[in-house]
Amino acid sequence: MNKITVILMIALCVLSVSACAPQTEKAAAESVAAGSNSVILGTDGSVWTFGSNNNGQLGDGTTTSRNQPEKIMDGAKAVAANVDYCYAIKADGGLWQWGWAAYAMPDNFRDPVRLKPEKIMDDVLYVSAGGSHSLAIKTDNSLWAWGDNHYGQIGDGTRIDPDALIPKNMQGRIQSSPPVKIMENVILASAGRFHSLAVKEDGSLWAWGDNFDGQLGDGTTMDKSAPVRIMDGVVFIAAGTDHSMAIKKDGSLWVWGANHYGALGDGTATDSCAPMKVMDGVVVAGAGNGNSFAIRSDGSLWAWGCNQSGKLGDGTITIIGVYEVIAEDNDKHSPVRIMDDVTCIAAGESHTLAITNDGSVWAWGCYEDSADAGVNEPASVTPVRIIDSPGGLSGYYQ
Repeated sequence: MNKITVILMIALCVLSVSACAPQTEKAAAESVAAGSNSVILGTDGSVWTFGSNNNGQLGDGTTTSRNQPEKIMDGAKAVAANVDYCYAIKADGGLWQWGWAAYAMPDNFRDPVRLKPEKIMDDVLYVSAGGSHSLAIKTDNSLWAWGDNHYGQIGDGTRIDPDALIPKNMQGRIQSSPPVKIMENVILASAGRFHSLAVKEDGSLWAWGDNFDGQLGDGTTMDKSAPVRIMDGVVFIAAGTDHSMAIKKDGSLWVWGANHYGALGDGTATDSCAPMKVMDGVVVAGAGNGNSFAIRSDGSLWAWGCNQSGKLGDGTITIIGVYEVIAEDNDKHSPVRIMDDVTCIAAGESHTLAITNDGSVWAWGCYEDSADAGVNEPASVTPVRIIDSPGGLSGYYQ
């Protein structure tokens, strides 16, 4: 296993997907994760959250949203987030979860909202938070999955409706199936909205779950309820909402799946059900909700795809109403250079977070929903530094 693989296996955070390269010694932030909220992991193991909190995804014991970071935990080594729930792995391998737990917790018949972090599993090396299911790699490199399985995204060969496992008087309250062991010898995993990706120690990439847009990369658009081998020589993966990304050992970036907004970066809006190469010299990739990011070996950050709420960070914006684009279409179908010296990227639902090599945290995109207008109001369409370094997380920029 090469050095980059080891670093990414430990530091990766998913859909949020957050992906990180090595940090400097004085860095304030180690990694970031983004869903409808933001999660920051400090180099000291502290976990900080801010943003939307309608389902307790900030983990502070409330459902009140806030725009400033607040520490909720110490002793963490990795974080992951999705729209409504978050995870943290502590140094002892304990997996902790908070927020909407109906699909995120590996035990049934509990209240579906956790306002504060609770421990749910031991011996975890890595976790990925999907749209309605989760993946975890344990310290023995076994891959475990739990949550919704309507599309076969658990990967156990079934498509059992989680409600079928729950007493009728409890249905609708909790919809999570228990953890299922899927594979051995896994070093990387990434959960998309309804599909899953995993890389084994031999570099082989496997995919399963929803395949409506070809996001599994097996040359078809048929769903798969068990892992299918896709390609070899892979050192990094990222599963977006309906598309997928992989980096090979030679630094080449491969993409496939939905391309309605240009998420594949090939200059078209045509979906692809097989991997295609779009860039070289890539060390980190991030797949979001219709958009994509790549960090190249020189530290430059590139973005393409859906630009709703300005989440690409290129200074333009696509404002989307309920059914159609209602402002100038500024989606990008080819990569655009955004900023330099980037080590970590997290693609949220409508915003993006990045860490630069001095450990400072940058953000751009949407910060609030305007229900009356039916659109997202942008906080910034270009990267804005929100946490400085040195000076730690207390250096938050209002």
